[in-house]
Amino acid sequence: MRGNRSIARVAALVGAVILAGAVAVAVGCAINPATGKRQLSFISESQEIEIGRESDGMIVDQMGLYGGAGLQDYVQRIGDCLAAVSERPNLEWTFRVVDDPTVNAFALPGGYIYITRGIMAHLNSEAELATVVTRSATSPRATASTR
Repeated sequence: MRGNRSIARVAALVGAVILAGAVAVAVGCAINPATGKRQLSFISESQEIEIGRESDGMIVDQMGLYGGAGLQDYVQRIGDCLAAVSERPNLEWTFRVVDDPTVNAFALPGGYIYITRGIMAHLNSEAELATVVTRSATSPRATASTR
């Protein structure tokens, strides 16, 4: 009799875990705009944007912006054109050139894209800049850490 109660408890526990997992997956799934597939999502879009906004302030404070308003506006205009035809055209994208000598470009959650002055020195055309911006803006969407 005692063995049957233990088996029943284990079965109930396993059932509860399976049910909790199914509920978590059903509630936490979202469509990834880059892949069109359902994925487990740990944060909402508004939380993603807030994380990016907060982190943007830290990036700008730590690295600084490079090149003045003319360069920043130029990169933002190119980014805006690309964002308009992205999988998230309604997101308020932010494109910045940061004062860092490394050859790099990176993205934060919520549409914050950074191009370093180091990579800018290697770009020979607007098309090359657009390629770097596009790569940075799209690569995190397929495998975003927040999704």
